[in-house]
Amino acid sequence: MTDIDTMVAFLALDREIAEEVMKWKPVQYPGGVYWDEGEQGPIPGGKMSPRFSGSFKPSTDWAAAGEVLEKLKSMGVSLAYCPENDEWDCSFTDTPRSEHLCDYAPTAELAICRAALRAVRARKESA
Repeated sequence: MTDIDTMVAFLALDREIAEEVMKWKPVQYPGGVYWDEGEQGPIPGGKMSPRFSGSFKPSTDWAAAGEVLEKLKSMGVSLAYCPENDEWDCSFTDTPRSEHLCDYAPTAELAICRAALRAVRARKESA
């Protein structure tokens, strides 16, 4: 596990978000690694319809960061984020625990990803 405070927007962070927050599994197929989202089920021919691992970039892509926000919302974790000085402040409150977690980063996407990992890991540790 990587130290969240030092994580930069890149594939390693995106991978940790996919696995820990989104709960996707990496699957090796001919032509590359894909994320098995586990919700799409079989398509005609009995094959899964996974997403190419390189296409999910929540640490740099606003649409993908939005998917992370939706996932956290479905878990009962609320969010607030705003620009503060030259950085973004992103804070999550884990509703059942009333735990407040805050992260700062140069971009909203990176702040969201760091805070999301912190929230999921804190929940896992307290379970």
